[in-house]
Amino acid sequence: MKKYTLIPTVVFVAVLGATGCSSDTTKEAAAKATEATQKVTESAVEAAKKKAAEAVEATKEAAAAAVDAAKEKAAEVAKATKEKASEAVEAAKEKASEAAEAAKEKAAEAVEATKAKAAEAVEATKEKTYVAVDAAKEKVTEATEATKEKATEAVEAAKAKTEEATGAAEKKAAEAAAPAADAAAGKALYAKCAGCHGANGQTKALGKSAPIAGMDAAAVAADIKGYQAGTLNKHGMGSLMKGQVAGMSEADIEALSAYISSLK
Repeated sequence: MKKYTLIPTVVFVAVLGATGCSSDTTKEAAAKATEATQKVTESAVEAAKKKAAEAVEATKEAAAAAVDAAKEKAAEVAKATKEKASEAVEAAKEKASEAAEAAKEKAAEAVEATKAKAAEAVEATKEKTYVAVDAAKEKVTEATEATKEKATEAVEAAKAKTEEATGAAEKKAAEAAAPAADAAAGKALYAKCAGCHGANGQTKALGKSAPIAGMDAAAVAADIKGYQAGTLNKHGMGSLMKGQVAGMSEADIEALSAYISSLK
């Protein structure tokens, strides 16, 4: 704001009197000087008010834009995480299905090969005595039954392996998706903390508290629970913080604490 130096009316009147002006002229000049001073003062005040209003509006717009951007990013991260998890599960299912099909094909090939060998043995045995033929038939039957049993066992073992592989893949996908989902949830929850603590947790809240970026997750969780219970009042901000964290669940507290500890 510009500063204006105003000549007091009394001095102005004194100068006019010293130069020999009449009393009426002096009063008129003093009145004009006073009026001019008031106008300059009013103009300065109006300009200051206008600038203050513009600054307030700009601050509100910037804050709203920051909140919207944070929400959009959180939604994008959550969506991307779900898509990746779904792709991993589908890929695992496809691999398991391929393994099962391959096992079935191998078992079928083994059965066919055994049947062929058995047929060849039967034909060769027919050229010998009927006793040998009967003995060969018995051996072939035993071999066929044994082969069927082996094939069945192989198929069952393949199915078991496939089920184990599918379960392991689904578990891995779930474990991989969990940290990203928690990080997204923590970031979304932190959006209402950023106003006081800063986007990266480096700001002293209300100029009082220390920066919270990189704090130990367990310590952050303990503080939040203390504020919820009303037993913690750091820097006289217990009431304010209690309102901020009142509705948080145990899972919310864990996600938010982990996110704050990851800030740098």
